[in-house]
Amino acid sequence: MALINIQVKDMKDFEIKLTRELQAKEQIIKNLEQSKKIADEDNQLILSFLWNEIAKQEIINVLEEAIREREKETRAKQEIINVLEEKVREREEAAKATQETIMYLNEKIKVQEEETKTKHEMIHDLEETIRKREEEINAKQETMNVLEEKVKEREEETKAKQ
Repeated sequence: MALINIQVKDMKDFEIKLTRELQAKEQIIKNLEQSKKIADEDNQLILSFLWNEIAKQEIINVLEEAIREREKETRAKQEIINVLEEKVREREEAAKATQETIMYLNEKIKVQEEETKTKHEMIHDLEETIRKREEEINAKQETMNVLEEKVKEREEETKAKQ
């Protein structure tokens, strides 16, 4: 009987030991499940962060492309401005040449007027020539005024475009 009591006691001790080991293993399983749950949540946060970063990069790419397009448009507009400025310079040079021609003609008329004063018999013919020349000069001056007005309009257009 004593042997049975010892065996029963050993079995109870063994059962307690097994129960404790089982409880410890169950606690380990609970801890592992909790760790897995936390790891899954961390992974979800990381995935969410990565998707946000990808979205940000896509936005940056779109914005960079828009900037490149604007730069192309700006270069094209600058080329147009350069062409217009060159045309204005050409018109200004043409107007200057016309003005120089008018000044030359005015000087020539003055010389002719001085010569006519010394030649009495040609006075009447020279006065008629001078009158005609003055009409031509007035016509050229009107032309010059129109050209100057056009140059001013072009300058204003160029300034407005800039």
